[in-house]
Amino acid sequence: MNTKNLFTFNAITAVLFALPMMLAPKIVAHMYFTHPETANDATWVLMRGYGSLLFALTVCLWYIRSAAPSRALKGILLLIFVGDVILPIVHIHAILNGVENNQALGIVLIGIVLAVWSGLVLRKMEVGE
Repeated sequence: MNTKNLFTFNAITAVLFALPMMLAPKIVAHMYFTHPETANDATWVLMRGYGSLLFALTVCLWYIRSAAPSRALKGILLLIFVGDVILPIVHIHAILNGVENNQALGIVLIGIVLAVWSGLVLRKMEVGE
């Protein structure tokens, strides 16, 4: 469990969601939304925006995956940890309120795994302050 493996796995996972969200948001909506027919133009803009953010994260993580420990690397690791702690909460809320279907449980599982993994790596990372 090191930063290189975490960043590589997270980058691959992020790009697998980023590309469909940017290029084919309607397909993603049909996969995860309970009622995709209620989506409108604002939905597609938000999905493409979130997809582009995930793509930027992919580029960042791929670029720094072999970086030496530093405060900046710890900051990126903290970003992943906080994001992956919040992600399952958001999707569980959406599932329970009928916005997303049970397929979104996969996103919840990925978020939990990455939150635990990044938390463990963050805990053992030592950076001279």
